[in-house]
Amino acid sequence: MPRRDADGRGPVVAHVVQHLRPGGIESLVLGMIEAGAAGARQIAVSLDGEAGQAQAHWPRLGPLADRLHFMARPAGLAPGLVPRLARLFRAEGVDVVQTHHEGPLLYGGLAARLAVARLVHVEHDAWQLADPRAARLTGALIRLLRPARVAVSGAVAAAGEAALGLPFRVIGNAVDDARFAPGDRAAARRALGLPPGGPLVVTAARLEPVKGIDLLIAALADLPGDIRLAIAGEGDQHAALAAQAAALAPGRVFFLGRCDDMPALYRAADVFALPSRHEGLPLALLEAQSCGCPAVAADVGAVAEALDPATGRLVPPEAPEALAAALAEVLSGGAGSAGTPRAFVRARHSHAGMLSAYRDLWERTA
Repeated sequence: MPRRDADGRGPVVAHVVQHLRPGGIESLVLGMIEAGAAGARQIAVSLDGEAGQAQAHWPRLGPLADRLHFMARPAGLAPGLVPRLARLFRAEGVDVVQTHHEGPLLYGGLAARLAVARLVHVEHDAWQLADPRAARLTGALIRLLRPARVAVSGAVAAAGEAALGLPFRVIGNAVDDARFAPGDRAAARRALGLPPGGPLVVTAARLEPVKGIDLLIAALADLPGDIRLAIAGEGDQHAALAAQAAALAPGRVFFLGRCDDMPALYRAADVFALPSRHEGLPLALLEAQSCGCPAVAADVGAVAEALDPATGRLVPPEAPEALAAALAEVLSGGAGSAGTPRAFVRARHSHAGMLSAYRDLWERTA
């Protein structure tokens, strides 16, 4: 039997994140809180931001407001944040603090030790550990705080062990296949204001250089003119990307901004594209495939672990010509029909399996 706390309840878990803005880590945490985990009560603690502003920008936070805490961290190093977090953990009866990335590990980890809570740290990306300074800082924090260590993929675990000399347990990212399920393509396009006919490529990402949206627009310019692209996401590169689209593929690129109905986005698509320059194990790729959408993705990070090899295609990073060729192949049906992307996600990235693995870790971590 898994260990239970002395009063018989499941553990109270506090996820500590840098911010609560739309993104992969944040969506993963919210999905875990929404789904629950066999008696575990979960809350999320955002180091940055304030509740009202965050909820106005991301309506998904509204129904979870009583389980979200915003610390409004001041700029720069904020040592006073550690005792504030420790008091919050004690007040909430937190048994396990789970940190996501290095800033949350610094503040949340120290506060967990003050509050005598168990500590779990999750590494979501490996590419930043290639920076020797980042690797030294992360390694020092892990050795000081001694958390249970989790990586979201085999590739991230291997990179973490190589950079830090420490082993990681792998608990792969997963998505809720009840929420992310196939649906009516025409209805989805109407809901998003997209053209009803013609081949449609979609992507969902922050509009920042690391996500490679410029590479995808360049690839689109090499594809037939009836193929269109819909981009969901916000970011600093919006103006530059819009100018690139107007120059290379006029009238063929739709910038949707923040999308609050992600299942509709994937259902509207003929193929999902992920042209990133760096990734961990991307949630959007799993979400799209869970909705039945085949994918083309750059072979970076742990993307190969998340892509259905029967229906999807991996391409080299920084290669718009290869990206265009793979998109054309998938759109033409040349990627084959053995299996479906949804079946791949359900078999390899089960939401229930991920929750069960975390629940077991929370209950057994000393």
